[in-house]
Amino acid sequence: MRNKILLLLFLAFSITSGFAMDWSGEWIWQTADGPANSWVCFRKTIDVDVIPENVIANIAVDSKYWLWINGEMVVFEGGVARGPSRAGVWNRDTNFTPSNSWYEELDIKPYLKQGRNTIALLVWYWGRETFKGTHIDSDKGGLLFNCDIGGTKIVSDGTWKVKQHPGYDANSGDNGTSIVQYRVKYNAQTDLGDWSSSAWYTAGYNDTGWLAATEKGVATSAPWYNLEKTYVPRLLNHGLSDYENNTALKFPFVSNGNVIVCQLPFNKQITPYFEIEGAAGKIIEVTTDNTMNRISANYTTKNGSQSFECFSWMNGNSVKYTIPAGITVKALKYRWMTVGEMAGSFETSDAFYQRLWWMGRNTLFVCARDNFMDCPDRERALWIGDVADQSGYIFYSMDNAGRQQLKKTIYTAFNFSEDGVIGCLGPFSTREVPAQSLQFISQLVWNYYLNTGDLTTLKDVYPNVHQYLALWEMQTNGLPKYRKWQHYNQMDWTDWGDFIDKEPI
Repeated sequence: MRNKILLLLFLAFSITSGFAMDWSGEWIWQTADGPANSWVCFRKTIDVDVIPENVIANIAVDSKYWLWINGEMVVFEGGVARGPSRAGVWNRDTNFTPSNSWYEELDIKPYLKQGRNTIALLVWYWGRETFKGTHIDSDKGGLLFNCDIGGTKIVSDGTWKVKQHPGYDANSGDNGTSIVQYRVKYNAQTDLGDWSSSAWYTAGYNDTGWLAATEKGVATSAPWYNLEKTYVPRLLNHGLSDYENNTALKFPFVSNGNVIVCQLPFNKQITPYFEIEGAAGKIIEVTTDNTMNRISANYTTKNGSQSFECFSWMNGNSVKYTIPAGITVKALKYRWMTVGEMAGSFETSDAFYQRLWWMGRNTLFVCARDNFMDCPDRERALWIGDVADQSGYIFYSMDNAGRQQLKKTIYTAFNFSEDGVIGCLGPFSTREVPAQSLQFISQLVWNYYLNTGDLTTLKDVYPNVHQYLALWEMQTNGLPKYRKWQHYNQMDWTDWGDFIDKEPI
């Protein structure tokens, strides 16, 4: 009963807060709700007589998607990790956490043609969550598509074709539970013609053997609840690029079986790519030089020429390819994705400070994607103390995308407030690390307002800030009285370290 009351309150809040949108169609998936770490293909063929001036598609998924129209890639890694906005609810007693599902708005007019068109999506469902502030799993994979083409509605429903991609192995290897993404294990011998002119996402592909998609519920039904348009711009795709030492590798060449080390200009978030030719049944391994990297790719070859890109991103200063002896290597490349452009510049004759700027900027970009994170390898977690540090130089080195990501962080943090306490997020959600909570208010929230003038966000979170600061008592010497929140295995002032003198801090 309590869950039903909370749901009704949530839905009422969604409607009155301007989050509601007129969605047609259904969330669709294969018959099963999962499984976790599944890659599911969707196809829809439509006929278009007249292409209007604007054709806007709205797309929501749990968890990520890649979109092709008529065989041309339109979006590389769309979708935003699910998480709370102002419409979310956290309740420890019932664990009732209906968070919003983000949707993206996309102009697809440039990719349409008169006559028959094919829309194809690959959706990667993670099916797990690590830390609440990073991603909230819906427990169901899903795709929601809504588009109006000159008065003709194209929506996700049972007329779409669906097939779980046979090339991807859901049992891709244990990479721990501290990051939500998985390693990739891919068998090209069972693929669907990927990376070829006859691939499953092209117009001429025969999908008669595919099943009809299963309708899982209308747009705002559980477990997806409210749909909110993401205000963080889509990740910037820098395209496939050569490694720094590609010239020295002298393509094509025949692998001798030794590890091939490809240099990146600096530590980047990348998806590695290769083109090879060889016999079937050989195993290619791809990873980075980062000793804490938890993402890697395992690829089983098919016969002949083939190419592959690992869609699960990894990071490092170099990428390491282990390619069996006798295989011809035609190309090795990588794709870099970022939250907006690297903006701003700093020039000085002092080498130390020039390098400090360069390292700070690059660290910021390797620690930003669906959210700001403490590290891009070990846990990819949104700790409010870490992002407070990052906020100090976001306004000097990131464009508007970075500012919008910071706004998303602010709403996420205050959504997990409980009993007036601002949680540290990370792996503990509502646990308080007082040093981080105070730092988040003073360094991040106020700094965000000063640099953006976004009064709406400041007004939205002000009651939470005021309520939290009211928990503190001041001493006669002008310093706050040392306090420790006693609920839920509190972590005290800081989250780690030995011999900490907590009271002066």
